[in-house]
Amino acid sequence: MADYMAYWKTDQVRAAIEEAADGHMVDHAASEQFGKVQPGDTVWIVNIEKGTHRFLLVARIEVRAVVGQREAERALARHGDLYQASYHLLAIEGSEEPAREIPLDRVARQLRFVSPEPRDRLTIADGQIDAQQVRALRELTPDTIEIFEGLWRTASGRDPRRSGIDGEEHVPNRSYLEGAAVRVLVNRYERDRGARDECVARHGTACAVCGFEFSREYEGVGAGFIHVHHIVPLGTIGQRYRVDPINDLVPVCPNCHAMLHWGANPPSVEQLRRKVRRPRT
Repeated sequence: MADYMAYWKTDQVRAAIEEAADGHMVDHAASEQFGKVQPGDTVWIVNIEKGTHRFLLVARIEVRAVVGQREAERALARHGDLYQASYHLLAIEGSEEPAREIPLDRVARQLRFVSPEPRDRLTIADGQIDAQQVRALRELTPDTIEIFEGLWRTASGRDPRRSGIDGEEHVPNRSYLEGAAVRVLVNRYERDRGARDECVARHGTACAVCGFEFSREYEGVGAGFIHVHHIVPLGTIGQRYRVDPINDLVPVCPNCHAMLHWGANPPSVEQLRRKVRRPRT
């Protein structure tokens, strides 16, 4: 799974910013260039503003599906007429956020793309970027993803690595192969709903550490709600890694989940279970 940078024209950006002021979220993007984008990828939308020539980060889409024009029109009927394109990206439910205008000029020289030199970076002349350089879909390197995530987190107050319906860590839902960058693995492996549902179907909704179960403790309220924890130590993840939702994931309550990520050397599920003072049966 990968992160890409894509381009919107200034008119599109202004419309999205106006919609954001009315509470609308960016849940879709269309382009002829999205042919290699896959479900689970993230697409970061940038713009070079007409007139001011500001380089801006304006939106991000965590991709649930890549569909054609007809299917997009059915899925997004509420949007009215859609831009005509071969590829439409649909956002993961719960990950949608409003468009923003985040300046990128000060970090432009640091950005790197998955391309041979010198195409792996932007050429900046007289302090300005030629818009042609950013109009093609560009795959981002891990360091550039980190820059984008940091800027987005600061502007939004929300960690893009912890998006989703429940605000918990999410996991993907197919064969779960990924590359070498551990930080990207963390971002991607804890995201989608499919593997979470498979884990819960096998292990149930009681916390694997303390036994807490929402529907039992609150008389039916919160039935089915539980966090899912990725138990494979990240330090053991190598160049290629395959997640098993049954053996690598466990349901945990939010309190225990926080403790499983606490500190520089967080405890394992078994270690934390031994520390619980009054485990539920």
